[in-house]
Amino acid sequence: METTAQNVSIDSSKSRMSALGKVAAGLLLGGMVLLGSAFQATGTAGAAVVAPKSLRPSQVVALDGVVADRLNVIRNSFGLPTGVLTTEYSEEVDQAVALNEDPPFAPTTGGVVGEDGLWGVVPGVSGASASAALEIVNGWVYHDGWEGSVAATWNADCTSAHAAGCDGHRRNVLSTPPVAGAKLSIDVTTQSVTVDGAPALAVAALFVWKTGALA
Repeated sequence: METTAQNVSIDSSKSRMSALGKVAAGLLLGGMVLLGSAFQATGTAGAAVVAPKSLRPSQVVALDGVVADRLNVIRNSFGLPTGVLTTEYSEEVDQAVALNEDPPFAPTTGGVVGEDGLWGVVPGVSGASASAALEIVNGWVYHDGWEGSVAATWNADCTSAHAAGCDGHRRNVLSTPPVAGAKLSIDVTTQSVTVDGAPALAVAALFVWKTGALA
């Protein structure tokens, strides 16, 4: 994996709906280097090991709220139901930002019928940055499809106009109940990290569809 831009963002997503397997995709928000799901397979092989730099708890709470609010605003704009913010899956989303990878799936117990996981990082960002967090969220939804050429397309798994990897992140954010009556919980976290010795802001989100009461 190589990075040539000073201000690059990368992310990936995966989904589990009932018996479906994982679907991974890569997205670069800087527009100069494309990273695909190979980043997930190799961990941090192409970059320095990520060493989290702690944000204050109040900063994390504030940024988590910004991310969750934006996700729900986008969902509502498409006529989709609001997800309820939860901390039930903090272990999974914390692992994602610590290891630069998708959040692991939560156990399929307690009424869980579907899950969607997303992760992103914006290098070059020091400390708490709401604009960087929003850049990742907006990229998941609005910059995840074919943009006319491989060079112009941010999602590295979107290799042609009709490639299966196109819009995987968008589908996750805009997911619908996999079974009748399922309700959506959203667990998100943000963290200041370092990538190749530079500061970065990471965001992870886990969408969990459940039947029964939400946490």
